[in-house]
Amino acid sequence: MIEATDLKIGQFVAFDDPPELVRDRQEWIRDGLPTTLFTGHPGIITDDSPQHVLVNWCGLEDMYISFATGFSADYPGGPMRGLTLLSEQEYQERKRRILASQPPVPPPTIS
Repeated sequence: MIEATDLKIGQFVAFDDPPELVRDRQEWIRDGLPTTLFTGHPGIITDDSPQHVLVNWCGLEDMYISFATGFSADYPGGPMRGLTLLSEQEYQERKRRILASQPPVPPPTIS
């Protein structure tokens, strides 16, 4: 989780909500691009206003989730639920996976 005080425009982040059930790829890929956010989805902060942080999500740049849906802290300077920091390398790897019609992170191995 990222703290509201640590936000800055251009920062690499990932969607960090509880993992969803594994879905058939056909449900979330259309024309080779994602149609929804999944846990671990990569993005770049475009507005760091603590009360309404906007993220440009990879593959979803033209969808409302990238320009109208914001994230906020429960209290000033508190944690931003739903966002976690990524390094540039992590962002690039997850972006590569999204653009290859794969989930942003490999599904967990069940043993």
